[in-house]
Amino acid sequence: MTHLKVVLTFLLALILSLSYAQEKCATVRYNEQLKNKLNIPLGNENFELWLSNKIKKKRIIQSISKTHEETYQIPVVVHIIHNGEAEGAVSNIPLSQIEEQIKILNQDFRRTNPDAAKTPDLFKDVASDVNIEFKLALQDPDGAPTTGIVRVDGGKEIWYFEEGDEMKKLSYWPSEDYLNIWVANLGDNTLGYSQFPTSDVLVGLEEGSDISETDGVVINYKEFGRGGNANRRSRGRTVTHEIGHYLGIKHIWGDDDNSCTGDDYVEDTPNQGGPNNVCPGFPSSTCSNTSDMYMNFMDYTPDTCMNMFTVGQKERMRTILESSPRRTSLLTSPGLSAPTIYSLDVAIKEVILPGASTCEEVISPVIIIRNIGTTTLTEITVEYGIFNSTPTSVTKSVNVEAYDTAKLYLPPITISSDYGDKTIIFALKTPNGGTDERAENNSISSDFYYSPTVPLPYLETFESIDLFSVRNPDNLKSWEQTTTGGNGDNNGAAYIDLLSNQEVIGEKDYLITPGFSAQSLENLSLSFKYAYGPKNEFSNDALVIRISVDCGNSFRLTNEIYYNSGSSLATTTPSFTPFVPSLPEHWREECLNLSNYAGYDKIQIAFIATSGLGNNLYLDDIEIKSGDCNGEEPLGNEEEKSDNLKLNIYPNPNDGKMTLDLKFPFIDDLDITIVDPLGQVVFQKNVGKTNNLHHTIELPNLSTGIHVVKIKGNKINLNKKVIIRK
Repeated sequence: MTHLKVVLTFLLALILSLSYAQEKCATVRYNEQLKNKLNIPLGNENFELWLSNKIKKKRIIQSISKTHEETYQIPVVVHIIHNGEAEGAVSNIPLSQIEEQIKILNQDFRRTNPDAAKTPDLFKDVASDVNIEFKLALQDPDGAPTTGIVRVDGGKEIWYFEEGDEMKKLSYWPSEDYLNIWVANLGDNTLGYSQFPTSDVLVGLEEGSDISETDGVVINYKEFGRGGNANRRSRGRTVTHEIGHYLGIKHIWGDDDNSCTGDDYVEDTPNQGGPNNVCPGFPSSTCSNTSDMYMNFMDYTPDTCMNMFTVGQKERMRTILESSPRRTSLLTSPGLSAPTIYSLDVAIKEVILPGASTCEEVISPVIIIRNIGTTTLTEITVEYGIFNSTPTSVTKSVNVEAYDTAKLYLPPITISSDYGDKTIIFALKTPNGGTDERAENNSISSDFYYSPTVPLPYLETFESIDLFSVRNPDNLKSWEQTTTGGNGDNNGAAYIDLLSNQEVIGEKDYLITPGFSAQSLENLSLSFKYAYGPKNEFSNDALVIRISVDCGNSFRLTNEIYYNSGSSLATTTPSFTPFVPSLPEHWREECLNLSNYAGYDKIQIAFIATSGLGNNLYLDDIEIKSGDCNGEEPLGNEEEKSDNLKLNIYPNPNDGKMTLDLKFPFIDDLDITIVDPLGQVVFQKNVGKTNNLHHTIELPNLSTGIHVVKIKGNKINLNKKVIIRK
């Protein structure tokens, strides 16, 4: 009986350890999600080819010039995202725990860790001092002194994996100058994850995405450091592991699902069959090796089992630090040195208004200033105006303590009668009636687009492109006006050359309508024609349409009304020559019901082309008008008309798997119907009698595009849009 208990106890421990290991590191999952979300290649074969070439060049230089190896230092900012606890309690971890983690990192990356002697003799020759050190930042992005620790009340107890990017927005320092480490109470049994580095060939792409604002490492507070509020088993090696990913090294088994075919692209790590979730004891062989390198920091063994990086891993990490965007700039970060302290030093931290765009001729600017000096700021003069216009000057009485910020609301100014690209300039003068001791942070300029407004109905045939604005993040080819055929008497069109833009896969170019108001309308619709020719069967260019209700300042995913890509987008057969429409059948007409946006003011619509190894894309006959498409009923308004009704569909967009939540006291006979973009019924189910419906639907074969979910029953008739994306 005792023997049976021992066996059962062992099996239970093994199961728990496997469960623990499955979520030990979510880096692969996170970067896959990021790649799919932004349609960018992270950590793929092209990256490995780029890095391999960099390493080869580095080896050649080292063989010629025997220079002393420099110790690299990385400035760290630790963002503690807590739930309002006192400092030192729960997720608002104590200073000692943070300092212990920095100490552990420096020991592990310099191979001065006390357990380095435990490395088996088989691997001692390849165990390496990486010669990288970490220090809490000494000055913040504004040039003020800092401890390198930021504590933020996130307003919630647990942060789940899907909420990670939302959490990062609560506190972020520029990732080109700081290693951001976010420490929080993570859900889903996740211990940590990080963002992979990128090659320098993606620099243009990153300018059009949010990839820099999410760059860094996320750690569960229970696995951060040692002591304090950390788990008793924690020795800080989760952070060591995740920073390894941040610096470009992969799991030692190559993430191959135990097949012995994976590759971590490091020559001196043995082929390994999968993660080791317990400390197995030496030797422990898989894939016909002498032993797994289970003590490597990039395995999944417990913290007390890990003790080494290899020479090859060191070479890879240092090459990333020397070559990768937002890694090499860390080495010269101002955060590594203490700032100069001034008595009077005021900076403009941010321009709130105007944003990226405005539809209004008269604007009331809003800026945030920060007192970086040691003297309390009581008065400041702000001079501001549109470039090449007479500036306005106003003196504001304030009360801003040292290192605090203040929001300044400035009197309105008139832009001009000419729409287009504008620049507004702000300058701070005479703080407290004196002279600012550091003038370089006293001024800031902000670009925005002054968009014309048009009455409805509005029809654009693109005989010119003057009323539309273009956002071109990579400054390469973008939307322009051209002439085509096949579309009746109208030869004008807007087009983008995606055939030549293939060096920046995933780059998004925006063609944005003038502003308009639907404030007095009950229904609204958008119709347009497009023509697209793929280059081959692998072409995956996309056309996306999003709505802005803040005059073009934001085009959010939640306001995405159309998505079409690849073969579904094509209106002709593939061709390697530039596609130019010449026949009526080259054009396809679409109509979208925008009744959900009826009643809104300051609306703009963005047609977003995403490059994906394809061919040219054309737009024409864009019409915005009152009413809906083909006399169909408005979508989604019914659910807003009663406080009793609340239909949620999530996630939205989705890939065909969605959950419907309907809060309603009682429904006698409920039907669920889903209609595709062509008006065809693709799903129908009678749920019968129910209340507070919670129903999951899985339809993997749904086509890409906007579908309508219809809910009908006694006293209820709801329609809601859902976007299907593959």
